[in-house]
Formats: sequence, structure tokens, C-alpha cells
Amino acid sequence: MPLNYILLIRISLPLPYIDSVAYAVQLDGIRVAAILLPIPKSVLVPDHTGAGQTMVDSGTQFAFLLGATYDALKAKFLRQTKGVPPF
Repeated sequence: MPLNYILLIRISLPLPYIDSVAYAVQLDGIRVAAILLPIPKSVLVPDHTGAGQTMVDSGTQFAFLLGATYDALKAKFLRQTKGVPPF
């Protein structure tokens, strides 16, 4: 499997809720099983407070997504796992 690289973004104007010691990337989209989810790119751009940023954090297993992004990912996940018994 080939490696993919992405540039880390540097925010020129510090925003209230951006973690200054975290690494952030700008997502273009999210794919599940090679299918691009129907998420407008504008939803993946941080707003004026920093909400919506994509941070890389190897110290946690949690992912926090804004409403439209979460809904699209959840719907795709539920379709992909239909019929799989819960554990």
C-alpha cells in the first residue's frame, strides 16, 4: 500500500479554540470503502472560532466531528455494518 502525505496547516491568525501545540490538517473529504461521502468541503474548514478543525492526536481514541460530517459518516457506517451483530 503506498504512503500518502498531507501538509500540516499553519494558522496565521490564532483562533480561540485552536490548540496551539496540536498538529492540524485540512481535510478535503472523507472516504469509506473508497466512496467519497457527500460532505461539502466548506463543512471541513474551521470557522472563525476554530470549530471544525482537524487535529492529529495520537494520544486519544476519540474523534469529534461537526453535525453534517458526523451524520454522513454515521449513515455510511451503519449501511456498511448492517447485519453485523453488535458485541
